[in-house]
Amino acid sequence: MTKLILILLLFISVNSFSAGPPCPPFSPCWCQKNPTHPKCRQVGVPINGGIELLALAGALLGIYYYKKKLL
Repeated sequence: MTKLILILLLFISVNSFSAGPPCPPFSPCWCQKNPTHPKCRQVGVPINGGIELLALAGALLGIYYYKKKLL
């Protein structure tokens, strides 16, 4: 019986150390586990290539209106 208890305690202690360090609240790893929390929501436009297209479109519209105003 003591061998069974010893094996169980050893198994529990090995699993608790192999889990890695805990994530502090609102860190990226914590937000991956809790994506629906209000503080973990992404605010603004995600920067994945869309911002360059918006800047290019704005520049082209600016040039168009500038040239139209000169003529």
